[in-house]
Parts: sequence; structure tokens; C-alpha cells
Amino acid sequence: MFWGGIEENGFFFFKQKTAYEMLRSLVGSEMCIRDRPGDKYFPGLAQAGCTLVMSALCEKEGAFHIQHEAQKAQIRWEHVDLCCAKWDYLEEKLPEIRVTCQAIADEIRAGGAVLLHCSAGRHRTGSVGYAALRELGYSAGQARELLLELRPKVMAAGGVSEKRLEIVEKLYTEQST
Repeated sequence: MFWGGIEENGFFFFKQKTAYEMLRSLVGSEMCIRDRPGDKYFPGLAQAGCTLVMSALCEKEGAFHIQHEAQKAQIRWEHVDLCCAKWDYLEEKLPEIRVTCQAIADEIRAGGAVLLHCSAGRHRTGSVGYAALRELGYSAGQARELLLELRPKVMAAGGVSEKRLEIVEKLYTEQST
């Protein structure tokens, strides 16, 4: 097992701490969640085996600059336009979040490695990361535990809130009713 990683149900998730550690440890992992990566990290991400950068940013936050850097490094880029993680806005964006999480899960199941980020790597990343774990078949409790292991900042005070997780959970509880 790689340093700082968590293996669950045959998937390897990288416990993110710094950009340097991400570059060292992304190889062989399936998902890394973090804040916005700087331009200088994209060549290293490509060398480390990152196959998809999933941005949860809006245009005014430079989403398309991230696209440019990812494509320059020959990494596929996808985007869910989340300008904020306010509760009502998040609820409005659930259909787009679901499509995003399906793309993340498909990439992981195909053997790819995904970098999921927003600006600070807390609210939007936490919400989408949680939904991606649910999409991969983890229970709500397992997804919360893995999210805590992947990026402790996400679950700490000031990170993704229970209310945000409850909103995203609607994607998985409403489909079973």
C-alpha cells in the first residue's frame, strides 16, 4: 500500500496532505481530493498517472484555466459548475452533481486516477467527493469515514457540513424509494 493511502473494497484512495505528497502518491490510486492545484503541478500529475481532473469551480474562479493546464499536461478535464456550496444552490445542482459523480466512478472503475478539487477543497469538494463515494457503492457511514481519511479538513469545523451531506444524500435515498 502507498504511503498515506486507504484501501477500501478494492479501491485505493490517497490521503491528501500536500501537493508534493499528491505527486508522490497518486500513482496507483483512484481518487485524490484537494484544493485547487497550482499550474506547476500538472506535469507531475500526468507523470503520476492522473487521468482525470474534475473541477468544481465556476468560470470566474478560473475553471477554464485549470482546463487549459490539464489539457497541456494531456490529462482529461471535466467540470461541474458549482459557484458556491450554499445549501439551496447545492440542492439545485443535484442533477449535475450526479452526472459528475457517475463520471468519477466510471473513471475509477476503468482503472483511472481522479483529482477532484474546488478552490479551498472543503465544501464543494467535500460534497462531490462524498457523492462520488456513494456512487461507488459505499454506505453513507463508509463515505463519511473515507472522506475524513482522505481530507480531514473536509470534515472539520468549517468544512462540509452535515446539512450539505444530507442534501447530496438525497441522490441516493430518493432513488431507492
